Amino acid sequence: MNKECLDSKKKLLKVSIIIPTYNGSNTILRAINSVLNQTYSNLELIIVDDCSKDNTFEVVKSIKDKRVRVLRHKSNKGGSAARNTGIKEAKGEYIAFLDDDDEWLSEKVEKQVKYLRSKDSSLYKGVVCSYMILSGKKWRTVIQTKEGDLREGIFLMRLSLAAGSCLMVRKEIFNDIGMFDESYLRHQDMEFVLRFLRKYKLAVVREPLAKIYGHSGNVSGQKMLEVKSKFLKDFEKDINSFGEGITKKIYARQWLQVSKHYALDGDIKNTFKYLHTSLSYGILFSNRYKFLILENYIALPYHLFKGIIKRLKNNYGSN
Repeated sequence: MNKECLDSKKKLLKVSIIIPTYNGSNTILRAINSVLNQTYSNLELIIVDDCSKDNTFEVVKSIKDKRVRVLRHKSNKGGSAARNTGIKEAKGEYIAFLDDDDEWLSEKVEKQVKYLRSKDSSLYKGVVCSYMILSGKKWRTVIQTKEGDLREGIFLMRLSLAAGSCLMVRKEIFNDIGMFDESYLRHQDMEFVLRFLRKYKLAVVREPLAKIYGHSGNVSGQKMLEVKSKFLKDFEKDINSFGEGITKKIYARQWLQVSKHYALDGDIKNTFKYLHTSLSYGILFSNRYKFLILENYIALPYHLFKGIIKRLKNNYGSN
């Protein structure tokens, strides 16, 4: 074990890993095994079952390893509440998170601890890593290159940190910035990271150390609207701090995502309502925005995609 992972008394710093789970019986053993097979030895694994309806609890309780603790909610409270339960029980100096359908490479914890300890501890209180994501049947590697204050890239949706499985933080920060906001049913990880970045910087290990399998199911347009409305209100001051040009791009990009989810629902009226909201910020058909529109709608059934493009041309021209 590298000496950078030791404290002043030459003891290996403890890392607490939290896996929140709900109906994860089909995938959670893969996640658990990837934690127990880490090269970093001083760790504990806290699994929080959020009142699963399947046999998840029985699956995780069958694991016989002294490093594993299993907690169970009496009612379903959501992913943020499950993470917070784990944080309250954690004994480590560092806390890392892993979703129940993802997995880690064996050196993930060791390399993140080593890198975070090499940074200025008064500024850098957390670290993420690059990752591989399953897209269809193929793996795609997402390399994170920027570190520090990443808020602009996150707000513009140019950075996807996969924080639910790639984030590690110093435990002390929860006393300062609070825990996960349990009122968020979506964007939980992003909300927490953005709040973290108001005060601290985030280190980045460029090497891919996690495998993200993606998450099934689609969020309805109405649910996405509710989440975005709350998110944009909560971070209004942060967004407006970037200056008019960047601020307009952020709002345009965020409302475009709402439009996309209504499109996936087949709700054409609201698809165009929030597409027009997005376009109202004045960036119109810059080359990047044209690409974003295609990226958001190209996966739709052909007749819907064709209708959207036709209506855009009729309303805004093809320039």
